[in-house]
Amino acid sequence: ADKLSNRYEVIMISNLYLGEAVMGFFVSWQFGTGFSWTSHHMNITGFLSSIFFIGLGFGSLSSPPLAGYLFTINPMSVLYLVAAMVSLQALTVLLLRIISRPSLKPTYTHEEAERLESL
Repeated sequence: ADKLSNRYEVIMISNLYLGEAVMGFFVSWQFGTGFSWTSHHMNITGFLSSIFFIGLGFGSLSSPPLAGYLFTINPMSVLYLVAAMVSLQALTVLLLRIISRPSLKPTYTHEEAERLESL
């Protein structure tokens, strides 16, 4: 029975690390994509860049303790927290998509664009 318990423990720890690596792979592109999107729509200065990194640090440092605290109250609350975070992220992406829609930007004819460039 002791051998079976040790094997089960090794499998669980291996799965934990594997799950963490897979999650890290699929989450890793989000920061870079957000940073790239912002630099496409506005000039990224040192101040704005620092805001990005402070936000990243705050989120990555506050989420695990919050999830741990909620887990001690009720393990299902961690799933609710993840669902809320995913919903908030989906809403943010939707709002960014609406903001950057090309139809909201002014369109100029070729002559108008040349005239504006000459100013």
